[in-house]
Amino acid sequence: MTFHEAEMIAEGLHIGIVDLFESAVKFKKCPDIGTERGNNKRGPFSK
Repeated sequence: MTFHEAEMIAEGLHIGIVDLFESAVKFKKCPDIGTERGNNKRGPFSK
């Protein structure tokens, strides 16, 4: 596996993790994380 391939996979995983986190907060499955930060941003994983 080349570095470029690994980088692309890592990028895909990051996007997937952000999507999972956002949907979890949206459906209140992670109220601790969602409410601790005030729900004013996308979450701790957003850039």
